[in-house]
Amino acid sequence: MSTFKNVAVFGTGLLASALTPELSKNGFNVTVLSRSASTKEYPESVVTGVVDYSSIEDLTKALQGQDVAIAALAMPALLLQTNIIEASIKAGVKRFIPSDFGALTTRPVTRDLPLNAPINVIQDLLKEKASKGEIEYSIISPGMFLEYVLNTPLIIDLKGHSINLYDEGKHPFSTTSIETISKAVVSVLKKSDVTKNRILYVNDTTTTQADLLRLAKKHAPAGTQWKEKSLDAQAEFAKAIENAAQNPTDPTALFPVLQAAVLGGNYEAAYPEIDNELLGLPSLTSDELEAKVAGAVQAKEQ
Repeated sequence: MSTFKNVAVFGTGLLASALTPELSKNGFNVTVLSRSASTKEYPESVVTGVVDYSSIEDLTKALQGQDVAIAALAMPALLLQTNIIEASIKAGVKRFIPSDFGALTTRPVTRDLPLNAPINVIQDLLKEKASKGEIEYSIISPGMFLEYVLNTPLIIDLKGHSINLYDEGKHPFSTTSIETISKAVVSVLKKSDVTKNRILYVNDTTTTQADLLRLAKKHAPAGTQWKEKSLDAQAEFAKAIENAAQNPTDPTALFPVLQAAVLGGNYEAAYPEIDNELLGLPSLTSDELEAKVAGAVQAKEQ
């Protein structure tokens, strides 16, 4: 039985916007803390506030009375979590969930990937603080956001009817919707004893580029011409790593690294074990995945 009641959410982006109402409707008192006033609409019970992420003093005041702090921040703000963690400890927050909802952030073999540098800092800090009994943590690892898989060209370009197939699109990867991730967070907090100081792996489904292309072709209008480009995953990964090294301050240089790593088959992008059962989360059936692909295809044709 969880003793958590008051939850502070940092961020107002895609994940935070879904997570906040999910927490609220499940009985948590939610406060959204952002760096500027938000224009988003939240359930009436949700409290919003503006806080300076760079000020531990300001953060500590904002976190008074909170049981849990959840970060749902964009990549440029990830290291600001060090301040939020320190302030959480000062304010007596019991559990911290970091902005670590990624595809390749929690497997030991991925620590050397350049995009994981700030995430490694936060993971190490949380483990250190937890070992001293200063705060608890839970890390939720959902794989690729299903919304990014279907609505951006990162995996398949449904609008442009094109795809860059890494090794013929054969390598599997885990993917999870924002809705399921939000439900996972709620379950983690409700099952606080068994989710303390650990990584929780969740996914809606495991799929491949080849499977997604097959489904997209099935539901695209008759006569649709698809542009398919075959890529060598290892060569693309090496190229992406070199480019990221030459452009270390350019965040966009990291996306090709993520793309090649997820689709290249070397980094366990498909989780061998998941915690869906522990968290009470169903997986998508093949028919349900097909329906989502069909819906995304039809939306792009409008």
